[in-house]
Amino acid sequence: MALTVLDTQSGFATRQNYIKPTCPVSGVNVKFRGNEFDEVQTVELDIGGQALTLTKSSATGYNGTKILDFPAGHVTILSAYISGGVTTGANSGASEALLCSLGSTGTSDATLDSTDVNILPSTSTTISSRAGTVRAGMTTATSTPRFDGTSSALDVYLNLAQAANVTTGDSSATFSSGAKICISYIINVV
Repeated sequence: MALTVLDTQSGFATRQNYIKPTCPVSGVNVKFRGNEFDEVQTVELDIGGQALTLTKSSATGYNGTKILDFPAGHVTILSAYISGGVTTGANSGASEALLCSLGSTGTSDATLDSTDVNILPSTSTTISSRAGTVRAGMTTATSTPRFDGTSSALDVYLNLAQAANVTTGDSSATFSSGAKICISYIINVV
């Protein structure tokens, strides 16, 4: 988190001296984890119970939801993952894959690419009888994303897509209890 001032009594930075990112999604429980004196911080978002609309476009469906607003500064993402159960709505095919990613932009179609996936690459989740478990995380092959958010602060989006069989109208993806997104990062404020 961004250092704003040192603690006047100890001369060290503590978590209270950092600016934290905020979550604009109603009903998401946000926890901050990490050593009180460490610049590396982790934010955990409990997304259990969140129902996101998959907008129908031809036979596909997609959603881009902003989940974090960082303060202005240089942000380095060290680690990120999404984990938990998910069910899809009645307008989705019973056994269609659900793609998930984290990016600095929200997707506007069912193709997750470019800045839709520049934090956490797109991962396919097998949906069987409209239920599955998302397990998406950065790997050793994933580069460490760095963002110059000095003139325009970094926003993080959860992007979802179904490539086929979104039938008569918009569908949905609902995350089960215990589903979460975790992001470890360093931010230097300007």
